Amino acid sequence: NYRQMTPVQLFAHNAMNRNTQKEDIFDEFVGTGVQGRIADVLKGKDMPVNVFSISGTQAVNVGEPGGAAPFIVSSSGLSDFNKSPSISDMNTVIRSLNNATRKDSGFFAETFANKLSEAITSHEQLKAELDAVDVSTVFPDSGIAAQLKMVAQLMKTRESRGVVRDMFYVEQGGYDTHSNMQINLVNKFTELNAALEAFVA
Repeated sequence: NYRQMTPVQLFAHNAMNRNTQKEDIFDEFVGTGVQGRIADVLKGKDMPVNVFSISGTQAVNVGEPGGAAPFIVSSSGLSDFNKSPSISDMNTVIRSLNNATRKDSGFFAETFANKLSEAITSHEQLKAELDAVDVSTVFPDSGIAAQLKMVAQLMKTRESRGVVRDMFYVEQGGYDTHSNMQINLVNKFTELNAALEAFVA
């Protein structure tokens, strides 16, 4: 029985994924992930750091409040913020509405406005930096290869982002095989190897 023998569940793939991302079997750092905590330590030592997920929102990237905020980037890059606005200067209006602070501004409203403005600015800056770089290596046509190609592009923007350390999360699913395990593993490893070969080329 895992409840008696180990502090974590070992037999459900979602539980194993969650526990691997948190690396906190005794719940000492509740609500955080291992990369998020590493980023917090680096930030605390005045080392500029960015944390990225190329595979959606992931617990591994969550740090303490006030720590390095993770970026979530699609393997196909970033699209324009609000690319179909209802009025031509919508982004200016959004910034204007969320920029002014008055005596009667509430704490929650002010926090929301600040975070929204920061997110828009960060998005625009990162998109411009990504649009300015290209990766000449030809990557295979697979999900993990597309994610690693985006990692390579992001790595090329490190200097313009002014950071000295980056952390990335990518994910390749399909290992929860219930039949034909040998051939499925061969296929998954072959796909992963091809993606890694392109990444390090």
